[in-house]
Amino acid sequence: GVRHACPGGRYGSTKQMTNSSCTAACSEGWYCPAGSVSPYENACGDPSAYCPAESAAPVPVSPGYYTVASFNNATAFDMPTGENHLSLRHTTQTICPPGYYCVDQALVACVSGTYNPLAGGASEADCRGCPAFASSEAASSAMSDCACMVGYFNDAVVERQDNATADVVNCVKCPTPGSDCAEPGI
Repeated sequence: GVRHACPGGRYGSTKQMTNSSCTAACSEGWYCPAGSVSPYENACGDPSAYCPAESAAPVPVSPGYYTVASFNNATAFDMPTGENHLSLRHTTQTICPPGYYCVDQALVACVSGTYNPLAGGASEADCRGCPAFASSEAASSAMSDCACMVGYFNDAVVERQDNATADVVNCVKCPTPGSDCAEPGI
């Protein structure tokens, strides 16, 4: 009969296989090009890509996402020569949470004085500046995290119909006579 290599994402660990699905799927954290003979054919250790189970090649990380390395305790059986089976592998991508953005597959906090209310930020431009006379801590995720500076107060605290405070900040100078604006955020 005609011999065929196992398809990408699968491997064949025995000779003369007759099934196109071969022995099994490539392990997560690893990728197996066509013709692979081990579930640990090529390590997926670069944070710019990830390898779910049955990967024929590393999958590039999408903008606004990052990879998290997970500990992969594979058996030493059938491992490539010199490969450490007790190491980190990138198996999935995760969307950047609010308060952050992802650049070069790394999670980066928005700097103080800014906030990002949306998941999936892909650049520093996704971090919005706090309103005038307000600032926030790093990794802030809402305008309401922006507190008015000393000597100013937020006159935009508005009650909505559901009794929740609206996410609006408008810092104005405190009136001089009888006012107490000695602490930020008032």
